[in-house]
Amino acid sequence: MLVNGGFGIGRTTVARLLRARLAGSAMAFSNLAYLRERTAGVARFDARVRHFCLTAPFPVVRARLEERGLDPASSAGAWQLRRAAECCAAHRAPEFAEQLPTEDMSPTDVAAAIAARLAEG
Repeated sequence: MLVNGGFGIGRTTVARLLRARLAGSAMAFSNLAYLRERTAGVARFDARVRHFCLTAPFPVVRARLEERGLDPASSAGAWQLRRAAECCAAHRAPEFAEQLPTEDMSPTDVAAAIAARLAEG
């Protein structure tokens, strides 16, 4: 299972919540070639690869990052905001499938939604 999503979307927290029950990794792919390479690599070990892409509008992601203490004026903060904006835009594409809108969900709710989708097959 791959949990994909931009900076500030909650993918690391969700991956931590899922890790106790499932194998998976949290990544921030916006480049389809890299995503396909990673998915193909995982599929060599287990053909049942599921790719969940956590999505939210950029203003929501920006607010989450700022709540964590992001300084948009710093070079690191500016880079994170740029990457978050790129990811939010890229992740609207259908290739970033099983999209899971997270703007109104807590990390616990997101982890539960992923677990439910996995249980459904």
